[in-house]
Amino acid sequence: MTADEPSNADLLELAYLYAMDAVTDLERTIIERRREQIDEVTAAAFDTIVTRVRLALAMVGHSDSCPPPPALEDRVLRAIDRHEAERTTVRGEPSDGAAPLGWLCAIAMVLIMLSTGVYLAYDGTVAPAAISAAPTWGS
Repeated sequence: MTADEPSNADLLELAYLYAMDAVTDLERTIIERRREQIDEVTAAAFDTIVTRVRLALAMVGHSDSCPPPPALEDRVLRAIDRHEAERTTVRGEPSDGAAPLGWLCAIAMVLIMLSTGVYLAYDGTVAPAAISAAPTWGS
């Protein structure tokens, strides 16, 4: 291997991006060619990374199949109302009414995290449909 050639460790780092489809078509082709040319141990490690990342993505994608606790929506809406009440000006006039993007992102993340936690708390496993739907190397 010359100094210009990428290492096998570099290919294993790229396995994460490859598994998440976070590479261009050209990069995907290059990674696949490199994967075909490496030793069996490194190829097995690459395949394991790709499979595990895709299973994790399937778990996250499937986690919203369980509704959040019934009281969660009320708590979030009350928190938004309290926040809007605090955003009034000194004269008591409401602000422009536009919720900051940060708040919207935070609320969305809380809902996602809570629904994921609730789903996993029920039985601690991934639904069989999510596992069987997870793509593996070569499919």
